[in-house]
Amino acid sequence: GVFTNKRFREVYARPWDLRTARTVCVHCSVGCNLLVGGRHKTLRRSKPAPHKHVNRFFICDRGRYGGEFINSWPRRISARVQDEEVSIDQAFSRVAEHLKSVVSKFGSESVLAFGSPRASMETNAAVVLLLKSLGVDPRVVIHGSDDAFEAESLAVRLTANREFHCPSLVETEKCDVIVVVGGDLTGEAPMLDLSVRQSIRAGGRLFIISPRAGELDEFATTSLRVRPDAMAQAVSYLAEVVTNKTDTVAPDFSDAVQALAQAKRQLILCSTLHGNPALVAAARDLA
Repeated sequence: GVFTNKRFREVYARPWDLRTARTVCVHCSVGCNLLVGGRHKTLRRSKPAPHKHVNRFFICDRGRYGGEFINSWPRRISARVQDEEVSIDQAFSRVAEHLKSVVSKFGSESVLAFGSPRASMETNAAVVLLLKSLGVDPRVVIHGSDDAFEAESLAVRLTANREFHCPSLVETEKCDVIVVVGGDLTGEAPMLDLSVRQSIRAGGRLFIISPRAGELDEFATTSLRVRPDAMAQAVSYLAEVVTNKTDTVAPDFSDAVQALAQAKRQLILCSTLHGNPALVAAARDLA
């Protein structure tokens, strides 16, 4: 008990008085497992919940200390249907029946869903799957700028149709070549950043194509600084070289081309925070 958590001490509760439950972290798309503890209807502590395929025994600082928004008093903590408070199970059943009734009465184009660029990609992909389960065209609007909408929508479709295998953190650590496109893993997904570092320690090679410097640059075989408006063009060029559609290889890309050609477990990591649909499409083509 010598080393204690400062945030936990501010409103202290004995650990054995906490009501705990497993959940999934909401701060990025990695999906680390958490063990959250509450007392008197407030969140008091978040700890890692072991999961051998995701975070194993770790979580990042954001996951450990970033849950205070849960204690915001205006936040709704119960389900309501037509201003009637109901259980979560009842709410799901009534909404499902209502959606089926709407589609049956008004046709397959009567339902439109709104997603959010602040929600996880998996959440938005789940909205697409929900509409498909109703037998309607998956029309989903993600509010925000048009470019951000297109970039997120494309990423959601790639996730929902499972065109590519999405590796776990453990699988990421076993990749021998990783290309990071358009993002800063250290800031956006720290646990994924950790897996990339473990890959490098095991002999893997890292290539970064990004407009700005990041913490991983010092471990990368090559870090290319590219203007934001030229990112998609750079990744498309790399895809053309890898598929032998062009004979000339620019010196900055030669190491990446050779490594991708020789690798057995390649991984392309592309951010969507840049809001550039052309870059997401280029990363898909490279993959």
